[in-house]
Amino acid sequence: NIEDYDISPYTDSSVEFHDGDYDEIKKRAKLDGYLYLKGALDVKRNMSLRDDVLRICSEQNLLLKDDILRDEVDTNTGSGPTAFWDNFVKLQSFNEYLHKELPLFKLFSHIYDEEFILLPRVLFRFFKNNGDFSKLHQDFWYSGIARNMWTAWVPLGDIPMNKGVIVIAKDSHLNLGVIPNESRFYDQSEQLTFKLNKDDHKWLTNDFESGDVFLFHNLTTHFSTTNTTNHLRFSADFRFIPLSDPMADYFYIPHMTEHTWDEIYKDWDSTEYQWYWSFLQSKFVSPDEIDNATNHIMSNTTQF
Repeated sequence: NIEDYDISPYTDSSVEFHDGDYDEIKKRAKLDGYLYLKGALDVKRNMSLRDDVLRICSEQNLLLKDDILRDEVDTNTGSGPTAFWDNFVKLQSFNEYLHKELPLFKLFSHIYDEEFILLPRVLFRFFKNNGDFSKLHQDFWYSGIARNMWTAWVPLGDIPMNKGVIVIAKDSHLNLGVIPNESRFYDQSEQLTFKLNKDDHKWLTNDFESGDVFLFHNLTTHFSTTNTTNHLRFSADFRFIPLSDPMADYFYIPHMTEHTWDEIYKDWDSTEYQWYWSFLQSKFVSPDEIDNATNHIMSNTTQF
């Protein structure tokens, strides 16, 4: 229950972002383990992608009206019904979305003084009022061998706190450490609970609006609030990794679908953002070099 937590707002770094003060943002990123950038993304493009979500929902007859889901529809643990996802994952507007927000690329390169890559494995979140939420966890468990992965959490449309926002434990990227390798990959429930005493940490969150983006390091411990409204909550997770980090092959597999990239790209009207990571394939760590359980988790989990 979010009302049981002592919540403070995020530090907004949007002024520094828009002013191009990347040195200050770099300090905040390393000190805080997150960046909250209000109004950093194009609102028109954000709402257009949300319209694409609702259009596919309507085509699949999933909605009672507007963005209210029919009661009997299963949301597939927050990824959306299979019929919805099989169509949505092919959308050019979805897969290209963050590529067109060029200032973010400049920002990440500055933080680590090297080039980052935006991973093609993009996740979509589809939460209704059924009690589902993302439990307390670090994304490091999912990132496997990548040490400096960052997630960009993007709301599609306005998402106030009662619709399901992301909450972090302040300074957790510095003081909680990493789960030992010998226990990290074998029990998802252990990785998602952390057994933190909520009174021992300061908790941060905000209401979000279209155009906002929240960025966080993979050691930043976080969870989401539940959606207590009758309206669907839509968001997307995009991930950046510096080129010096190991490249696990599962970062380049489409999420929650059997579609191949050729099938996903088939009806696009541009090839600009297709196979853009292919120059890295020689760096991919093969499945034989990665714990089998890790590979299984990355291929099947929906808890991001």
